[in-house]
This record gives sequence, structure tokens and C-alpha cells, in this order.
Amino acid sequence: MLDLRNNKIGDQGALYVTEALRDNTKIVALDLQSDKIGDKGVKYIADALQNNTTLEELDLRLNNIGEKGAQDLFNALQNNRTLKKLHLTGNKNDQCILVEKAIRIKHKKVLTSFDLRKNQIGNEGVNCFVNALKNNTNLKHLYLDENEITDSKAVSAILRFRNYNYDCLRLDFYGMGDNLIELLSSDLQRNTTIQHITLITNKIGDRGAQILASLIRNSMRLISLDLRSNHIGDQGASYLADALINNTTMTTLKLRGNEIGPSGTKYLIDAQQNRTVSLC
Repeated sequence: MLDLRNNKIGDQGALYVTEALRDNTKIVALDLQSDKIGDKGVKYIADALQNNTTLEELDLRLNNIGEKGAQDLFNALQNNRTLKKLHLTGNKNDQCILVEKAIRIKHKKVLTSFDLRKNQIGNEGVNCFVNALKNNTNLKHLYLDENEITDSKAVSAILRFRNYNYDCLRLDFYGMGDNLIELLSSDLQRNTTIQHITLITNKIGDRGAQILASLIRNSMRLISLDLRSNHIGDQGASYLADALINNTTMTTLKLRGNEIGPSGTKYLIDAQQNRTVSLC
């Protein structure tokens, strides 16, 4: 291990360290924590990592790494199969945390559940996880709610993984309206593993409910759908009720906090008569 933490090596020192990495094949851990390294220094390190086959752990916490430096590291590590631990907390850009977590997912093959809620992940940040998750076939639960992902393409990218085998999809607090639900519907229709979908506190109205009703009607795997705190009215309730009549697998539909009146309530109650669906 090479430990240089709590020094002032800066970007120029980082350059010298990378030269040492190229010549020394015995260094498996490198600690550069709190060393005043910025994006320029990280670029030197990223370039070295592309050809390094021995380093397993790199600590860059508490430096001055910004978005560009984080992106350079992420790009460099796409083809690096050796580095398994990367520490980037305490830098000046949230992208650093995303890259760190993406590397963790990529190499921790036994990981079955990963919680990324409230991490300020945006549409661009999703790309980090798209690439990382391709190498993890054991993950069953990925929580991305309460982030800043508003683009259907970003969510769609998650659903289109070749190895996508998660049984739970959480898209709560996304501000998703009917248009986004419509764009995502084809991906949801193709997916054969999702059993539980939660769409709490979005902006789904009657048209979105109609689209989701089609999913309920055609799905033989969907067990629960959580639509609490949306904008679904009586018409949307009727679409969902009709779909439930022809679905034999779904057991839970949550609609609390919508805009359903007496007629919509009757549709749902009638649909439940010969079913064991829990409506709440």
C-alpha cells in the first residue's frame, strides 16, 4: 500500500504518483485522501488506471474533485476489471458519490438490494448506474425514488438492461405525468420480471391510469401497484377496475390520496367482488 494522505501533493504530485503506478506492479492500494487534488490531477490518475492491472483500492476522499474529474474517472474505469474499491466522498461535486456507488455495484456481485434514495441523482447520473448494473445479475431491489430523474429516457435505460431481473420498481416522488407513463409503458410491457411497482406522489391522471390498466390486464406477473397521492379520478378508477376483472395475479392496488369519487369507488368495489385484491 502507498499511503500519502493528508499531504499537499496537489495535481503535480498526482502526476508523479501515476508515473510510479506505471512502473510499480506491486501497489494494490493507494491512499490520496485530503491531498488537494483537483480535476487536472484526477485526469492523470484516470489515464493511468486505463492500463493498470494491479491497483484494487483507491482513496480520493476530501480532495477538490469536480464533475469533470468524476467523469474522467468513470470513463477510465469502464474497462478496468481490477479496481474494486473507490472512495470519493467529501469532494465538491455530487457526481463523485455517484461514481463511487456505481463502482461498488459493478464489483459487488453478491449485492441484492441497493438504496440510492435522496441522492440528487439526475438524468445524466443515471448513466453511471446503467453501465455498472450490466455486470450485476443478482440485484433484485434498486431504490431511486426522491431523486431528480425526470426524463423517461433515463428511467427507460434502467428498464432495458439485458440482465434486468429486478422484481421491484420504485419511481416515487418523480413528478411523472401521463406523458412519461405513456413513454415507459412499452418497456414495462416487455419486462417479464417486475412484480411490484410503486408510483407514489407523481402526477398520474386518468390517462395514465388507462395506460397502467392495460399493463394490469396483460401482465401475468404483476402482484402489486401503488398509485397513492396521484391525480386519478373516477374515469381512471373505472379503467383500473375493468383491468382487475381480467387479472388473476394482482393482489394489491393502492389508490389512497387520489381524486376518486363515489362512482369510481363503486367501480373498484364491484371489480373486487369475485377477487381477493386488497384496495387501500
